[in-house]
Amino acid sequence: METKLEPKGVEGWLLLLCFVLIIGGPMMTVLGIVDTYKSIQGNNLLFDKHPGLYSILRADIILSSIVTYFSINAGWSLYTIKAGAIKKVKTYFLIAIAYRIAAYFLPFSLQDLPKEYMDSISNEIFKDTIKPMISISAWYLYIIKSKRVKNTYSAL
Repeated sequence: METKLEPKGVEGWLLLLCFVLIIGGPMMTVLGIVDTYKSIQGNNLLFDKHPGLYSILRADIILSSIVTYFSINAGWSLYTIKAGAIKKVKTYFLIAIAYRIAAYFLPFSLQDLPKEYMDSISNEIFKDTIKPMISISAWYLYIIKSKRVKNTYSAL
């Protein structure tokens, strides 16, 4: 009688998650920072009139860089099958969600922005918040439900 081996090791969806945490997410962060820098260059009048925007963008860049550090650290722990890797990934997910919530409310802290500007960016901010939260939720479910994850990290 042939027995089927349980999935184990960093392969399949687990390997994809490692890629997303180590390379994909950080690349998106860098592209976002570059895009932010370009938007500053293209809207000098708006930024000169509302200097608080600079502070918000700086805060967002700092926060997203910190989140990126946690992403790479968690992904590398998963990829190299380190003790505590699952806890690091779950912690990263919580930090990433907290960042998304903070980033959502950050622009609303400026009281002097024109209503039409706030209305136009609020939809973009909402999309930029919801999409990653759906992704994080899906990966979290994968981490807690996957047999491969359980078999790979349970002995650590």
